Amino acid sequence: MGRALCRSLFRTSALTPLPEGRGWSARAALMIDHPIFQGHFPGRPVTPGMAMVQLAQQLLSEGLSQEVHLRTARAIKFLSPLEPATGTELDIVLRITGEEGSSYTCDIHGTCGERAVFSLKGSFAPRT
Repeated sequence: MGRALCRSLFRTSALTPLPEGRGWSARAALMIDHPIFQGHFPGRPVTPGMAMVQLAQQLLSEGLSQEVHLRTARAIKFLSPLEPATGTELDIVLRITGEEGSSYTCDIHGTCGERAVFSLKGSFAPRT
């Protein structure tokens, strides 16, 4: 999924620094009239998991003020579907848990209301 497609699928708020340490939070509003929902899945639209991973990568790039890509993923879990019918706002928390050279280890979580939607533990590196 390209950046342009991801940007047209979500409208994001400004990043807010986390009070307890290095990281940020943001809210993403799902654009429910996006054409992706016509095919994923007809009759029961669901936000693609990779779209949420791409969104997390874009927000992390914004927070770090440099383009990064997912280098390794220790765990990516899609815990419940983000469906336009049941919720249109995704709250994302991005925590940097370590640095090694120019790479960042991160824990990222997305929720819709009280419902956990996805989690990602992995390392991100600058785009070359």
